[in-house]
Amino acid sequence: AEVTTHVQDELLHWGRFVLSAAGAGLIDVREPERAHLLGAPSDTGSLSFLAAVCTPGAREMPPEYYGRKEALRAKAREMWEMVVRVFMLIGDEEEAAMAE
Repeated sequence: AEVTTHVQDELLHWGRFVLSAAGAGLIDVREPERAHLLGAPSDTGSLSFLAAVCTPGAREMPPEYYGRKEALRAKAREMWEMVVRVFMLIGDEEEAAMAE
């Protein structure tokens, strides 16, 4: 049961790492990886997809997570705010706006 919220925690840790590494000038994401990372929630493996999988109400959320919706709601906003920050870091203005 804790696996679902663990997914959110890991995504938040990853986002914090990326933002910290970027602050030190250590992030350089090139094509095609950059485009894939910034893909839509329907793009398996994109950052939006990974966040949507553990977001209550998202069509990407697997049925096995349905019983944990309340626990997942607790960190959903924080997780999506991190997604937007990463999009703003590695995307252009249009891509960053899509994440909001």
